Order: sequence, then structure tokens, then C-alpha cells
Amino acid sequence: MMSHNRLVFLTSFAILALTATGLEVLLHGPVQRRWWFWLPTVLLAALCGWCVYRSIVLPEPITTQPKFDAFYRQRLGMIQITTDVEQIQAWFIRHYTIMAELCGLGFLGWLFLWFQRAGRFRWLPVLVIFLMGDLLWFDYGRNPQCDPGLYYPGIPALGEVAQSVPGRVIGVRCLPASLAAMQGLNDIRGCDAIDPARMVALLKTVAKPGVESPSAATQFLTPKGSGVPPSTVKLAPVLDMLGVRYAIRRGEPLASYHPLFQSNDYWVLINSNALPRAFVPRSVATITSDDGELEALASPQFNPADVAYVESPVELPAVCRGTAEITNEIPTRIMILVRMETPGLVVLADRWDKGWRAYWNGKPMPILRANYAIRGVVIPAGNGTLEFIYKPASLFLGLWLAGLAVIVLAGWLIASKIRMVKTKVPPLSGQ
Repeated sequence: MMSHNRLVFLTSFAILALTATGLEVLLHGPVQRRWWFWLPTVLLAALCGWCVYRSIVLPEPITTQPKFDAFYRQRLGMIQITTDVEQIQAWFIRHYTIMAELCGLGFLGWLFLWFQRAGRFRWLPVLVIFLMGDLLWFDYGRNPQCDPGLYYPGIPALGEVAQSVPGRVIGVRCLPASLAAMQGLNDIRGCDAIDPARMVALLKTVAKPGVESPSAATQFLTPKGSGVPPSTVKLAPVLDMLGVRYAIRRGEPLASYHPLFQSNDYWVLINSNALPRAFVPRSVATITSDDGELEALASPQFNPADVAYVESPVELPAVCRGTAEITNEIPTRIMILVRMETPGLVVLADRWDKGWRAYWNGKPMPILRANYAIRGVVIPAGNGTLEFIYKPASLFLGLWLAGLAVIVLAGWLIASKIRMVKTKVPPLSGQ
């Protein structure tokens, strides 16, 4: 019932109701009034009542400003929350009122449907078209998690980082990953409670001892590292490998620091050792055990530009030479321009997943799990394009099942139509 998914719920409910009505008409002719027709009515009435109640009685953390501040201080500790709770209260009241109105309209519509003469449903397709149009209009060009009026204000220094040399960021005791994303930045830390196990294990090798995240495994991870005046930082080699180019801090920097990006109380140090997301290490070594691989990666002597670790042996020269550059990408497809003087391993510092497929100049290539958690593809000497495409097995299984369902439904409709035609043909006279 949140603002950004309410019409998905409403439209799905309407389509389900229309599907049930249509199948009833096809199977039995004019719709019969059955006892379960009251279930949607009761559900809509209950939802309407709940929304009215919630628009009047607000959740406990936002009833007053002191309770709101205390709630976030208790959960986030050192982070100071200063905001106007009246804006959040108004947002809750407005959207729950809208939900109550929509549920009330649905309730009245279902009652109208109940008391209509059997078989009179010609107005229902108009309702479907209206709901689909309303859904598309509402969702066009936006993906909000809350009312845009409640978004955090822009921070000039972080905006400058987003427009600077590409690279991932990491907040040092500040800026959860979800807030970095709102500034157009890609934080290497996670922001949800369920994080990929291998990436979590890899990032924990660079966490400062004694500093634990209060919620998600890596959301408030504090990395090992030290600032190098006037404007750079030295981080753990694993973060160099993952392309973490910027370390973001809050407060006033020491007098010896002169950050290139600074505004409000944010300042940013640059990790000049960070590798690009796609690179070619000079050598490849094999480590078959997970523990051994993590230990090698956590070593201060690890240099990701010199060596990459894989789980099974590969035949490559002792010294590999080549370059790789990302030229185009969308969430499900990444294009990399590769120039190899010798055969070598192209490493993409994105998480390995069995749903990804790799193609070298259109030819399928196996994706190795490199450096414990990221992707690597062995490429021959020469120039070409390495393409990563996300094709999870679950998607194709879903498409096959959807296709099978369409075939079954079409067969059932044809059989029902033939049966109805046969029952309406009168017997020939004299027989």
C-alpha cells in the first residue's frame, strides 16, 4: 500500500478479478452469483478501514519530533538526525487517504457488479484500460522510494565526484550506500539485509577490526586505510581491485589535508591506486581453496595489477599484456573493448553470478570466478569485443512456463468454444 506500488496492487487485483469473471462466463455462460463474490468486497472494505485508521493514528516513531529523533538515534547511534517530522506525517496521511479512497471505490464497484443483471459486464474493459493507463502515467520516468519532497538535498562535493573520473566510492563512518546512490555514486558496500555471501566475505577482509555494522553486513563497514596528505588515501589492495577510487568522510579535515572535493561537512580523498572496473593482470595463479584465496587477497602484499587468482588451472604465459575498457553498459549487458598483445585474463570487478554469459567477438566463453568473488574471462591475443549478457536460467524457465500456460489456456478456450457450438446445433428434422 506504499505510494510507489499502490497501482501495481490495484491493477493486479483488478486483472485477477476480471480473469475470474471471464473464465466464469466462458465456462458457465452468464455469471452466477456465488458466495465467494463477497470475499473481494470484504477484503476491500477491510483495507479501506485500515487505511482510514492509519491516516488518523500514525505509527509510533513519527507521532512527535522527539520520538522520531530518539528512534533514529537509537538505531544509528552516532548519526544525528535533524528533520521536520511534520513533512513525514503529512506524507503518511496523504497517501493513506488516497489508499482509502481507492479501496472505497473498489468496494462500491464490486457491490455494483454484484447487483447487476447477470452477464452485464461490458463496462469492465473500460475499467481495465483506465487502470493500465493510470499505472503507466504514474510510473513514467520515476522510481521513487518515497515522496520526492522528502529526498535529501544535493551535496555539491558528491555531485562533483559523480562527474569526475569513474570509480566506486566508500563512505568512512558516514553515508550509507543507499544515500550514495541518491547522489549518483556507486558505493562498494551493500545497503540491504541480504548480501551476497562471497562479496561480504571479501569485503570483511578490509574491515577495520572492532567496528561492526548494526544492520546489514556491510552497510556501515569501516575500511582499513590511512590518509596521505594533501588529498589522497591508501586503502587495502582488495579495494584497489574493486575499483574504489574515492573515500568519503564527514567533519572538518585536518589542516594538512586539502581535498579536491569538499562542501558542507563532506570531504573526499582519492585512491590513486584504484584499478578500473575492467583490467588485465600481468599474471594468473591458481588457488583451489576458498580460505587460501581469501588469505592471499587479504595480504598487504597483494597487488591486483600483478596477479589474479582463479580456482582451476589456466594455460597462460608467465607475463600477460593487454588492456580492457568498458565502452557501453546497461544493467543486463556490458561491452568491453579488449586489446591483447598476449593471451590473458580479462577481469571485470563485478560480482560473479552463474546467470551471466560472456561472448568474445560473438563466440561464447566460460566465465571464471576470479579473486574469490568477481568475473574473469580468458582471452586470446588480438583485438575485439568482450560482451557480458545477463541470462539467468530462472528467466527462461519462467518464459517456458508462461508459454506453456498460454498454450494450455488457448487449447482449453478452443475446446470450450467447440463444445458450446455443438450444444447449440439443433438436430436435423426426421432424425
